[in-house]
Amino acid sequence: MKKLLLTLLISTSLIGTSQALTFVNNNSLLDYVDNETTSPIENIPRNDPVPEGVMYRGINEEQWKIIEKKGDPLNCRKKVYDFQQITDYHVVSPEDCKKNRHCIQHALDKNQHVKLKEGDYKIYNIIDVDDKVLTGENSNVNINAEEVDTAIKVSNGTLANLNINFANDVAVNVKHNSLVYRVVAGNTGVESLKTTKGHGFIVYNVGSYTTSLPDLDWSKCDNGSSSNKFQYTPLYCYGDDNKLISKSERREKLTEIKEEIKEMNTFKSCLVSLESFNGYNEATSSSLKKGDTAREVKVSPRGGNADGFAIKYGASDVTLIDTHAHHNSDDGYDFWKGGIESKTPVIRLFYASANFNGKHPTRSNGDGNGFKFGSPSRLQKDKGIDKGARLIYGSAACGNKRKGFDRNGSPTKIIGINLNAAGNKKGFKDVSNAIHTPLDPHRLKCSMFPTQ
Repeated sequence: MKKLLLTLLISTSLIGTSQALTFVNNNSLLDYVDNETTSPIENIPRNDPVPEGVMYRGINEEQWKIIEKKGDPLNCRKKVYDFQQITDYHVVSPEDCKKNRHCIQHALDKNQHVKLKEGDYKIYNIIDVDDKVLTGENSNVNINAEEVDTAIKVSNGTLANLNINFANDVAVNVKHNSLVYRVVAGNTGVESLKTTKGHGFIVYNVGSYTTSLPDLDWSKCDNGSSSNKFQYTPLYCYGDDNKLISKSERREKLTEIKEEIKEMNTFKSCLVSLESFNGYNEATSSSLKKGDTAREVKVSPRGGNADGFAIKYGASDVTLIDTHAHHNSDDGYDFWKGGIESKTPVIRLFYASANFNGKHPTRSNGDGNGFKFGSPSRLQKDKGIDKGARLIYGSAACGNKRKGFDRNGSPTKIIGINLNAAGNKKGFKDVSNAIHTPLDPHRLKCSMFPTQ
């Protein structure tokens, strides 16, 4: 039997908005996150001791059960469990890499599972973890990525137990069907004059904004057989046989494009026990002209784009658990233009924190919101609109420059449960906070984190 959801909306002094006490009993999205789990769950991962000094906290058996109940269709618990069962690793040491600066990628090219021994590594090209597993042997495996724009891309694979420092633009680019577990991304973009991102972790199709259908001008297809040799005919006017498609085939072509967009943006990836801190961007896309070098870029205070976690431009079906963003120059989490149409939440967060964003310790800062859930539809119309609900549970936003939990004009449904905000300029902006009782003893609170 579905529980009656008690929505306790706290006063203005605590959450930044004055809202009424509400009882909700017939909302499909809220019902979705309050289903009872009657059968015991299996494959509980080990909750190994958390390394000293990291922000992530680990997830215990009781928390996994709560996540199962609230809704994780990706079953990230099972993905972590399966990763922990792997034993047949090819081992690489720092000594190996002194002889071969591409040692990590070469090991991945030849082996399914690669483990890096404790120590320091420097990379000179992006590491591509494609349908492979790359892990450190413990929490003391450090990757110096100051020579590359993006440090690691993971697709259909697993990345775990690494510290990635000083990537120029992006520490980890997460693609489809992947698990990223116990990884720390620090100081992304800080040492680069050309970085336009400065993100710790990104989940979206870089350079391919596919949140909405392209503007298809079918009239150009009609002109494709014109004798005017200067007439441009777009590629979408052609079928698989390289012949111009007929008018009757265009509707079918449009359906195919819709499905391709949906598939491209459905990532089905799990981000578990991660930390992203001190991200910064010096440049903006408009300031970088073709042919510029780092010395030619005008150096001026920026910081307005570097987010800890960026899930944008149609990216959908992503679960974040025990993820933490702090002291990034822009936002902790940014879901700008994220999501696709769905009956269930497309971005799900459990036990996440966003602290002191917009308060970079050594660089200029941008907005400084904790959780930015999307964007107004009127902005960047060519890149689509926010779609699909966001679910955030048991999470905290503390000491951010501006807002802790910010709708940011997004038209999407935001389901906030057992949230805590303190020390922000404004705690909650158009985001409701439902308090489920009995209170989860593992929910994050600002009192658990450093005060600056």
